[in-house]
Amino acid sequence: MVVEFVVSDAEAARLIELVGAERASLFYVRIPVELGVTRNGG
Repeated sequence: MVVEFVVSDAEAARLIELVGAERASLFYVRIPVELGVTRNGG
């Protein structure tokens, strides 16, 4: 299963902390993200 999400640095840190507190394994990647929207149909 793959779950992807875009959150702030603080939110990511909190999620990683919560997963660790549950003693669960988690593979994660933190990279800069750029969000945008293109105009559909010209």
